[in-house]
Amino acid sequence: MKHTLNTIILIILLTPFSLCAGTLEVIVKGIENKQGSIDIGLYHKKKGFLNPSKQYKGIKRLLKNASTSYRFKHLSSGVYAVAIFHDSNNNNRLDKNFLGIPKEGYGVSNNPKTFGKPTFEACKFKLETNKKIIIELNY
Repeated sequence: MKHTLNTIILIILLTPFSLCAGTLEVIVKGIENKQGSIDIGLYHKKKGFLNPSKQYKGIKRLLKNASTSYRFKHLSSGVYAVAIFHDSNNNNRLDKNFLGIPKEGYGVSNNPKTFGKPTFEACKFKLETNKKIIIELNY
């Protein structure tokens, strides 16, 4: 009986760790200049995709090179998408022209070639273990 109870306690204690898939490393390439920062947003739902206030997790990195990377750690298994923009003037938003076309660099996971806003469906990927993705910025 005591052996069974210890086994149950051990399973309960280890269960949260088994739900974690691992780390997502996001590598950003094609940065046009070293001005400003790069905003990397991780999304786990279709609703709110590309809305910075709806990010599951996000990070702002000051630029030092023409590429940068970031690791999102301790993520659960699931479906995610990443959206990035180069905030060259540090005003905390993706600047657009009068037609709504971005004036600053941007990119999304899977690097889909689309006209208009990329969709969650086009950008999503499944995370089951540690994963590395490369996102090329568009200007």
